[in-house]
Amino acid sequence: MLKEQVFNILEKNFSRLSSDNEIVNYKTILESDIHPSIKNYIRSELKILFSRDKALLKKKSVFNYSSVKTDFLFHQIFDELIKSTFISSEEIKNLLLQAISFNLSHLIKPNWSLKKIIFNDKKNISSNDFFYLIDYAFFFHYQKNIVIKYFKKFDYDLIDSEKFEETLKKIDSKLFQENKREILVDFFNIALDFIDTAKTNCLQTDIILSYLSDKGLTEDYDIIKQYVDKNKIDKLSKTEFEQILFNTSNSTLQNKTNQRNKLDLIITQDEDLIDYNQLNETSDDGNLNSKIILGNNSSKSENLTLFDEELENESLNEESESTKEIKSELKSLKDETDNKNYNLASDFLKYFSEKEIQRIQENIFNSDSEDFVFMIEKIISASSYEDSIQILNEIVQLYQIDYNYKEINLLKSALQKFYKG
Repeated sequence: MLKEQVFNILEKNFSRLSSDNEIVNYKTILESDIHPSIKNYIRSELKILFSRDKALLKKKSVFNYSSVKTDFLFHQIFDELIKSTFISSEEIKNLLLQAISFNLSHLIKPNWSLKKIIFNDKKNISSNDFFYLIDYAFFFHYQKNIVIKYFKKFDYDLIDSEKFEETLKKIDSKLFQENKREILVDFFNIALDFIDTAKTNCLQTDIILSYLSDKGLTEDYDIIKQYVDKNKIDKLSKTEFEQILFNTSNSTLQNKTNQRNKLDLIITQDEDLIDYNQLNETSDDGNLNSKIILGNNSSKSENLTLFDEELENESLNEESESTKEIKSELKSLKDETDNKNYNLASDFLKYFSEKEIQRIQENIFNSDSEDFVFMIEKIISASSYEDSIQILNEIVQLYQIDYNYKEINLLKSALQKFYKG
């Protein structure tokens, strides 16, 4: 049954790439109308291949490639390479098949598939490889974002597969304890979007059962299984799914759906694992992934339940560490350039609070202080406010940042003050 699903999805997406040419470049594929999760897989595959090329070059070269400017130029080289690298129709099909197989696996066995693609059979991998490989995951962003923030916080050289699995279980335990209904409904919605090529608005029961099993939701698994066996069915609609698990009527379901659009989702009360500045923001696909609000205003020490003392000890220095990173990178800027650039960058940063700096660094640049400082250097090098906005737009496109992020508006506002007073 799953094999049939894979080839149905393949046929639907490959048809969107139909071309008179026998070969197509990667840029055309990434700009096509194929499913976003497939694009994400292909982009991640290209990035990790390019990173290995860079690693070989750096290893054999006598030159120092560590500057932020060099890294920015590598980004531009990458963009040029995907324009000039072509693959055949048969290669495209194989690539799509890999992407679809992984994404389907990730939908129905999220934890297992993540561990498999990141570690395979290895006991541990380098943190650098880890952060490249976790990017293959497109669905369940709320889980992925917490994992990334957690492992970046502790800055491990090696990440252990057992530690990773344990972390996923802790996240699931917390999230499902507080938000099970919202998460299960979100799973059903995104699974329909990816799998239901015939638009039946139904999911195969084995897909649902596989997801529940992977997440360790034994009680819910048994409820669905008993219903399926009793009624001798192999598909469920979203309404049936909700009624079976939550015993609600259609009118109640509709009311709950409307409430969810307004109230979004309480994911966690842990201040170290959520982004305060994405509160009430919604993702492009309308799903759960970036809908986060706080449950209450209890103190941090009372709510550090997800990673316990380990996270609490580390969080004590969070704000100061972030500031130290920025200052360190600015010092590098001062050492590499003239004092004028350093002073301009320092003056520009005065238009932000420490929390705002941290927000921009974390949400736009995945806590990469080098990229953050390089962005500052670029936008303040412009001769006018209008030129600085143009440079900012180019950076937004380069890093594939959502232009609706509040952090982008913060930067625009600061640029206006910086240039126009």
